[in-house]
Amino acid sequence: MVLDVSRINHAVPNSRTVHVGPGTQSIDALTTLSKQQTQLLTGTCPTVCPGGYYSGGGIGMQTRKYGMGSDRLVSATVVLADGRIVSTSRTQEPELFWALRGGGGGNFGVVVDFEVRRIDQPRAVYYNTQWSFADIQTVLPAWQEWTATASVDLGSTMVAVLPDGLPEENTLVFVYGVHHGTQAALDTSLDQLASLAGAAPLSRVSAELPYAEAMQKMYGCDQISMEACHRVGTNPEASVHRGTFQRDAFRFVSRPFAAADVSRAVDTLVADRHPGQTRVLNCMSVGGVANERSRSETAFVHRDAQWVMGYVATYADANPSAADAAAATTWTDAGAVALEPFSTGAYVNFPSYDLPDWREQYYAENYPRLVRAKTAFDRYNFFRHPRSIGA
Repeated sequence: MVLDVSRINHAVPNSRTVHVGPGTQSIDALTTLSKQQTQLLTGTCPTVCPGGYYSGGGIGMQTRKYGMGSDRLVSATVVLADGRIVSTSRTQEPELFWALRGGGGGNFGVVVDFEVRRIDQPRAVYYNTQWSFADIQTVLPAWQEWTATASVDLGSTMVAVLPDGLPEENTLVFVYGVHHGTQAALDTSLDQLASLAGAAPLSRVSAELPYAEAMQKMYGCDQISMEACHRVGTNPEASVHRGTFQRDAFRFVSRPFAAADVSRAVDTLVADRHPGQTRVLNCMSVGGVANERSRSETAFVHRDAQWVMGYVATYADANPSAADAAAATTWTDAGAVALEPFSTGAYVNFPSYDLPDWREQYYAENYPRLVRAKTAFDRYNFFRHPRSIGA
């Protein structure tokens, strides 16, 4: 069963919080709230919606500064399987409230309103640096050290892309994100990254902007209208491409790579390239304020993670041949093996294709409590899918 909640689309601020609907896309919330001089935590893509984002934990450029998205949840209104509409918070149905903060979407009911603590972040600094792929052996460990030790103002992603058919020597490594401090503080921090990497980037740009505009640049939407910054087909102007075929393997990582580990990670990225396949090594910083809570305070258990890292394979064709699909699966499986020695679990909002031990990977010791919450609020398992709680 698939429920379309796209029309439950609102972002309404008050003095302390924002009420946001499960179908409110990040770009719409940012645009609406910018007029009210306030903001909330959003995902890493413009079309991410709260329904899954907050329920699964909620990682974004603001994580190190403000914590997980779900950590800022104050209350929620939920339609249960038996038709009841309940309000949940720390004092009302507290077990449901606990489970909704990291237990994953599609498990306990349909959340029709999230009340989250607003953030007062009027401005931020967008940045983007580009490095030669030849420098990845030093950029990757430098980026890990940089993001783990930097001010919590820093939000960062490192991406290495190997497009189909393009030689490695012609490809790039990107380090980009949003800094929640001053331009001067970011400039100093970026100098530190270059020093750690032992090489200057090929390019480096940054701009201090109103918060919503900084996020729009991060989303790649600064040169198009807000209507265009939506998935194709959702409105007449929408231009954000829809995903085609994808296989991926993401894991949380809590300790930095040694030199041999970096070599293995890079070797896995480039090994046995397959015609038609684009490959990505995607690394996002976590840590900071998100790690200040205990593993059991909410259902989101990964409180020691510094990064979430993953291998992603895509094809332009939404229906590739069986051989192509198998090649993508084989490669991402190898990526999972490469990450496993460092893995502290997996992120339910980045659902890796092959994850046989998903209960442990997603929820660890919090899983039994989630099962009890499932039994209490969805006794007959009405809301279910292959990786739902209790499956």
